Amino acid sequence: MKILSALMRAGVQDYIPASAALGAFRDALCSSIEKLRGKPRQSGTGGEIAAFLPSKPGSGASTIAAHTAFIASKYPKKRVLLVDLDRDAPVQAFMNRLRPEHFLQEAFANSHQMDGGIWARIVSQRGELDILPADADGSSNPEIDRMKELLGFFRRAYDLTCIDLPGPLDPCSTEVLLEAKRIYLVCTQELASVHIALRKAERLKRLGLGKEIRMVLNRYAAGHVMSKDRIADLAGVPVEVTIPNNYALASASAENGSNVDPSTPLGKSYLALAQILLNDRIEIPRRQRKFLEFLYQPFLKQQSTSA
Repeated sequence: MKILSALMRAGVQDYIPASAALGAFRDALCSSIEKLRGKPRQSGTGGEIAAFLPSKPGSGASTIAAHTAFIASKYPKKRVLLVDLDRDAPVQAFMNRLRPEHFLQEAFANSHQMDGGIWARIVSQRGELDILPADADGSSNPEIDRMKELLGFFRRAYDLTCIDLPGPLDPCSTEVLLEAKRIYLVCTQELASVHIALRKAERLKRLGLGKEIRMVLNRYAAGHVMSKDRIADLAGVPVEVTIPNNYALASASAENGSNVDPSTPLGKSYLALAQILLNDRIEIPRRQRKFLEFLYQPFLKQQSTSA
């Protein structure tokens, strides 16, 4: 019973006894498939959830989430929240020069009774941007119901909530992804990063999230062999934005807690992503591959698999 309780807290929703008949297994599988096909979407009312998922540590998803949310918060009559969901390596407090006394963990503890008064005590601010930082306590995942309660509160209180996810797809991260209108899978042109991005994209598609996924290519170099179109073709996911390769400027702004100059190419890319989040999604036409690229495709896939 203790093992079953632990599994339920981790997000397991169906239980089949070992002595169950074959029909019980078949019914459970059919039920799970139907749930995936009819994945419940967020309510039509309230704000939107945007999830930033790194292909691997160091891809820059946290930096992109921070700058994009900060720029979006500057738009008039837009309430924007940035949430750090990484409880092993949280960086949003550092990047935004916060000295918080309250963290994500406290929000989870109060999710069942969250209201404006409790929230005002927990949340931090940087200018017009509200931020919910996490504490590096490596705590275990809370109950899924608590994550659902917080997501519901975020939608009621904010026009846009940007959630900085950890790399592993734990139950809480999966719940965010299921509820998000937009999922930004962040990777670089490094072969290892692309390889892991392909695997994560496939896993998200198995969850029924193919239409929600967009790629963000960070530290992008136009002349690189792993071009934007090539990565999009390999992953089967369109690239929404490319972030130019200016690691020094991005790192300096993060260390100083300052915003990137919007007149620079780096700043313009963050601005473009913020505008997409605050407006209707820009549909990106898929480029038709040429005949030689169809021949080259198996070689690329083999190369990315062996990396």
